[in-house]
Amino acid sequence: MRTCLPLCLSLLSAVLLPCGGLDVSDICTHCSCQYLASAHLTETICTADHPVLEVNCTTKPSVRQNPNQFLNAPTTSNASVVVWLSYKHAGLTSLHPFAQFSSYNVTLLSLDHNKLVYIPPRGLTALKNLHTVTASHNDINSVAPDAFKGLKHLRYVDLSFNSLHLLDFKLVLDAVNLISLNLRNNLVKTVIAPESPINTLESLDLSVNKIPDFPLLFFSSFPKLIYLNISYNELGTLPADSFHDLSKLKVLDASGIQVSALDRKVVENLKALNRLYLSENFLSEATFVEVLPALTALDLRRNNLTTLGDKLLSSSLQRLVISHNRLTDLSHVFKVFNQLKSLDAGWNPSTQFPEHVRAGLQELILDGTQLRSWPAQRPGEGGIDHLSLSHIPGITALGPYAFSGILKNKNESGKCVFLKISNTSLSTIDEDAFTDIDICKLDLSHNQLRWVPESLLRWDTLVAVDLQHNPWHCDCALQWMLSTVVPLAYRTDQQLLAELRCASPPELAGDRLVHWYNHKERVLCGPTKHDAMLTPKARTVEDGPLPQLVVTVSSSPLMIAVLLCLSIVAAMLVILAFALQRRALRNRKMRRNRRF
Repeated sequence: MRTCLPLCLSLLSAVLLPCGGLDVSDICTHCSCQYLASAHLTETICTADHPVLEVNCTTKPSVRQNPNQFLNAPTTSNASVVVWLSYKHAGLTSLHPFAQFSSYNVTLLSLDHNKLVYIPPRGLTALKNLHTVTASHNDINSVAPDAFKGLKHLRYVDLSFNSLHLLDFKLVLDAVNLISLNLRNNLVKTVIAPESPINTLESLDLSVNKIPDFPLLFFSSFPKLIYLNISYNELGTLPADSFHDLSKLKVLDASGIQVSALDRKVVENLKALNRLYLSENFLSEATFVEVLPALTALDLRRNNLTTLGDKLLSSSLQRLVISHNRLTDLSHVFKVFNQLKSLDAGWNPSTQFPEHVRAGLQELILDGTQLRSWPAQRPGEGGIDHLSLSHIPGITALGPYAFSGILKNKNESGKCVFLKISNTSLSTIDEDAFTDIDICKLDLSHNQLRWVPESLLRWDTLVAVDLQHNPWHCDCALQWMLSTVVPLAYRTDQQLLAELRCASPPELAGDRLVHWYNHKERVLCGPTKHDAMLTPKARTVEDGPLPQLVVTVSSSPLMIAVLLCLSIVAAMLVILAFALQRRALRNRKMRRNRRF
């Protein structure tokens, strides 16, 4: 890389020579030009033969550009410079002929965020070396069948977020090297299959359209597909031979296509599939997983699942999302999928914690369930490092060793534990609840906690702790929080202090604990909490490179009386001074009048 970069820079300098090198005055006087020769790009796009010139025709060229900044560079030709051409946000309503760029090696054209409605026949022919065309976020409702005629090197086409109603694959007939086609967020209702297979296409996105069905054996025209997204269309069903020839497919997204059942014949030929997304459908069972030997991730959120059965369906699945279903019993999950590392089963009407959490499970999310307690796990059985139990009103207390055998203990290697228990009815935590648990991130926000024991954790070792939105009772028993938790949050993330407030006693209600940050006295341990508030408090706030001293004075009846007396005295002195000044002016005027 070190030897390539100077060579790249010398070649880039050549294009700015007024004579003997590449003359870019015809485009760089109308468009903003920038040479991409940074070190992180060197290995991929900056070679001895192909420096990259980024041309932005939305903005005007910089008047400070110095064409003589590289005077001793070798010459190069137009064709040796790779040009990336951008018309983003240029307000285009129609395509330019691009004739002025015909002699340049333009490989990327961006037409995003314009007002284009039509791509005409051979509209891009002048840019014969194009690899990538993006025209997303326009109003394109029609593309001529030969719009990309002559573009033999075209690999990536993005026409997402437009208004296309018809998809005819004749438009990419000449793109013999096409790898990716993105038509997301259009209005496509009709799809016409290609006349011959497109053997190079690896990624096809037809999501968020209005497609009711696909032609017979449509996907067989793309035997090399690796990624397919047909989500949020109006399909309703998937015929048994839909994906018959997609033996290389690794990712399939069929979320929101309104299917109520998925026959295993539909997916039985997808032997390489490792990620399957079927969220927001009407599925009531998942036995089709049995014929997907390579599947590692499955998303079935927002379906109609009531049970997963008790038969082993997959030994390869590692991540399962089954949230927002109708599952009342989660005890069989680890029998059905015995190699799970991540399980999101939140927002199901389940009332019981899974009986035995498998040792390999690392992430467990049970938010929004109806849990009230969980059985004691065998010590060492669980190794979870991410547990979320939020939005569960039934959680009111955590007893001793509450997570023994569930969360990863301190003797195990790997990541430390992130525990989230928020938006519950939790009001009591035993001091041994987290014993031997290696917690480094803790979220206990939005609960009913008035106090937690200092011995609960080694608070100074936490990476982050959120205790906001609890009705804290600020007395001497909570003084330790001012000394430990507040400084920790102040150093790591000050947003975690915004709503860390006292709820009682009444004289402290609503006060933020950061109010006493860096206070040397034990302000919550005075003779009374009221006396603590009467004492002027000084705290140091680290704001920028230099600390500032902020003094906060609290009110009391005695102090109010003193301030009132001082105010009256000050007012009388002002009135007296005003009277004396008027008298002095009157005397001076009388002396002046005597002279005459």
